[in-house]
Amino acid sequence: MSRMIELRPYQQDAREAMSNCDDDPVCVVPTGGGKSLIMAAHICDALDGGAKKILLLAHVKELINQNWSALKAWRDDADVGIYSAGLGLRETDRTVTCAGIQSVWKRHDEFGFVDRVVIDEAHLINPLSMGRYRAFLDNLLVINPEMRVAGFTATPYRMGHGYIHEGDRSLFNTIAYEISIAELVRKGFLVKPIPRRGSIVADLSEVKNVGHDYNQGQMAEAFDKEAIVAAAVDDILKVGGDRKSTLIFCANLEHSENVAKELAGRGVRAVATVSGKTPKDRRKFLVEAVRTGSITHLINVGVFTTGFDAPNIDCIVLLRATQSPGLYVQMVGRGMRIAPGKEDLLVLDYGGNVDRHGPLNAITIRPVASSSREEGDGQPLVKECQACAALIPIGQIVCEFCGHVHPRDSDSRLSAI
Repeated sequence: MSRMIELRPYQQDAREAMSNCDDDPVCVVPTGGGKSLIMAAHICDALDGGAKKILLLAHVKELINQNWSALKAWRDDADVGIYSAGLGLRETDRTVTCAGIQSVWKRHDEFGFVDRVVIDEAHLINPLSMGRYRAFLDNLLVINPEMRVAGFTATPYRMGHGYIHEGDRSLFNTIAYEISIAELVRKGFLVKPIPRRGSIVADLSEVKNVGHDYNQGQMAEAFDKEAIVAAAVDDILKVGGDRKSTLIFCANLEHSENVAKELAGRGVRAVATVSGKTPKDRRKFLVEAVRTGSITHLINVGVFTTGFDAPNIDCIVLLRATQSPGLYVQMVGRGMRIAPGKEDLLVLDYGGNVDRHGPLNAITIRPVASSSREEGDGQPLVKECQACAALIPIGQIVCEFCGHVHPRDSDSRLSAI
């Protein structure tokens, strides 16, 4: 029996679009837009339509748990199981299984005939190589050549490829539904991000690329300089001094520790660091501490870009850079959820990320370039408001944050949130 959960209008539109699509579609809903509930409704619609076995894949246990909970919330009598080594469960005989790709990719034979596979964070699938997702799905397709695949993501693009539904080797072939960050902000379902350049920006001119993003070691050297760390902490305490909860993205562990020391040296006591090496129990404790406010400044390296839910975060600090528009959106998206008393999200950028990718309502997806260092056509995407220093689209005349009127630009391609 379904519980009485009322979908938001756009969630209902997404549900219908995905369920009525006969292709292998993608649903694009920004971080904080309630994607898990849309997936749950879509899966239950497929069950009502005759599907006998469905897999819901994710790459981290936090998302697996979240998706399981959404399915049970949507339909409390749904036969839903979990297959995840990290969660200590390996259930294969359920109608719907929420599974971790790391745990199942070599175990397709344990599931047998599958009608449909739904993939959370679908942008993680590399259409140009045989990764775990493709290997697993290819083996399932041998058993059931008619198996359908659906993807859900906030960022439907990948570095070095472009949009995930385009190209001969793409797993998906259409975007069935998409709603923008700007639209959810306008409707009051996300808070407005206020992007600002830091008082100092790291020099990345000598940082090389590995694949399609910056060399991590060289990037860390560019950011982990005393002047940059000190200036960033100055900004955090002055510009972001009235913020209740701050999430800081750093380049590597040593960098994060230096930022933590600088904050502590300025009298900030409620600060903690977390990385991929942090034990899972400790990481869980830190997330809860951020939610309750006992930690006001959380510094992280390489984690908390997905599967992290602390709606009270009202300041994001980008003390690292990325050429990936998806990673940029995922990082900023950690702070865009609505919460009581929260009016907006301050974004302090020390790596030129907003300049590189544009404002969140107008992300620029560059075509695959012959050189991974190619940075688009050289046209600026944003400008700094002369009155409040917020970064606004290059063609915007009236600052959406302070109301200052700028001279009309010759290029007015970009709209405001």
